[in-house]
Amino acid sequence: MRVPSWRMAHPLPPETGTHRPATAVESYNVEQVVGVPTARIDTVAFALGAAIAGLGGVALSQVSNVGPEMGQGYIVDCFMTVVLGGVGQLAGTVWAAMGIGIVTKLVEGGLGAVFAKIIVLAIIILVIQKKPQGLFALKGRTAD
Repeated sequence: MRVPSWRMAHPLPPETGTHRPATAVESYNVEQVVGVPTARIDTVAFALGAAIAGLGGVALSQVSNVGPEMGQGYIVDCFMTVVLGGVGQLAGTVWAAMGIGIVTKLVEGGLGAVFAKIIVLAIIILVIQKKPQGLFALKGRTAD
């Protein structure tokens, strides 16, 4: 996602008269022509993603053993959370995670962990049938 790229690299852009830097350009080449430092933005985005993944690995290593299969028990739940919340929507992912966690824990008490997973998966399938873009999908032209 390249839309907030200029703001990520330059939170406070320099103002020179009426000139303002382009903040929402969809084409990589156009960003380069306008003067957006795309290589720097790519580097910052990669470093930020790697740092967040590293922090997640450190946090998970405190809970389970470190190994090649580390995190495989969480990957399906994470995928379901992102799809339910809407791909690219941080607020949707947070709300979906909270909803899935609450429903799972409520059902686990009465029916057990396996049935809780089945019921959560059934709910997610029903929601995705009604809203294929997720609960917090982008609306209008920005969804293209």
